Amino acid sequence: MKSKARLFGSAPAALLAANPPAQAQVVYGFKCITWNVAAQCATAPQYTVEVEDLGSGLVGFKFRNTAAVASSITDVYFQDGALFGNSLIQQSSGVSFSTPATPANLPGGGSLVPPFQTTNNFSADSDNPTVANGVNASSEWVRIVFQLQNG
Repeated sequence: MKSKARLFGSAPAALLAANPPAQAQVVYGFKCITWNVAAQCATAPQYTVEVEDLGSGLVGFKFRNTAAVASSITDVYFQDGALFGNSLIQQSSGVSFSTPATPANLPGGGSLVPPFQTTNNFSADSDNPTVANGVNASSEWVRIVFQLQNG
C-alpha cells in the first residue's frame, strides 16, 4: 500500500532571495510535519526538490521520489512574499498535476513556527486517481516553474 505523506521542505524561496552565486541546480530534502507514525515519516528522506535556474528569470522546483518505500508525492505548496510571479506545471510521463491544491493550505502547516500559509494559490496536486497520478517512481517528477519578480 502506498502512503501519502505530508512533508515540509527547506525554504528554497528564502534562499533564492539572498542572491547566492549562480548555480544550475541545488537539491533540498524534506522532513515530516504531520502524522506521528514513524513508518510514514521514515519516507521523508526519499523525497527531494531540485531548485533550478532555468534562465530568463525562471526558476524551477522539480520534485522527485526515489520510491525506496512505496509512496506518492501528491501535493505541493509554496509560501512566498513577492518573489514569484506566474507559474506553470511540467511533469514526466505517468504524472498529472494541476492547480490549485486541495486543501488550499498545507495540512499540518499551521503547527510550524511561524505557521505556513500558502501564498496566492501557489500550490498543485495530483489529479484523480490521486496516488496513481502522483510522483511514485524514481523515473517520475513534477516541476513547478515560476517567473521571478523584479526586486
